[in-house]
Amino acid sequence: MPRIIKKLARGLSKVRHRKMSKQSDEILLTNKNLTSFPSNSNYSRLSRFCVLLDLSQNQIKHLDFLCGFSVLRTLILDDNLVGSVFKCTQQTDSLQNLSINRNQITNLPVFLNNLKSFFPNLLWLSMMNNEAAPSYFNGGSKFEHNDYRMFVSFKLPELLFLDCEKISDEERQQGVNRYSPRPRHTTMHENLAYDS
Repeated sequence: MPRIIKKLARGLSKVRHRKMSKQSDEILLTNKNLTSFPSNSNYSRLSRFCVLLDLSQNQIKHLDFLCGFSVLRTLILDDNLVGSVFKCTQQTDSLQNLSINRNQITNLPVFLNNLKSFFPNLLWLSMMNNEAAPSYFNGGSKFEHNDYRMFVSFKLPELLFLDCEKISDEERQQGVNRYSPRPRHTTMHENLAYDS
């Protein structure tokens, strides 16, 4: 397992602040009461080199600031205000790891469609303690939790890990069986209508 995934899987409740330099590949701005990424020129310059961005414990709702992060691989947004629908101005192909625990995600299909549109190469996703991610932590049943995992694995087929746990082949297959659109059989009357 890559080092960054191990680090994320342990839970990043406390992240130490490192002095940032021009060559820094990590930006850690936790618990700063931010509503967006700072727009000053120092941070803007660093965004081009940033591989890991931790904005946990802030007030962020939208991700439109990500357009300057061309090599970002890991984004940590735990304890923010991101909802099912979020603004993002462009696709971030480089993003592979997203931790978005304890936010305001209530509509799973809408949220996953946004993820698929803006972050098509996600491999690792953690969204625990959101209403749309039922588990024991937020009062969800075992059935709801299993269904959630099947649905996410179906909607994001490239995803390898969900909520710090590897997606099994069985979960993936169950998701396909349950959520794949069934082929629609046309009736003779519909076929005749198309032929005319």
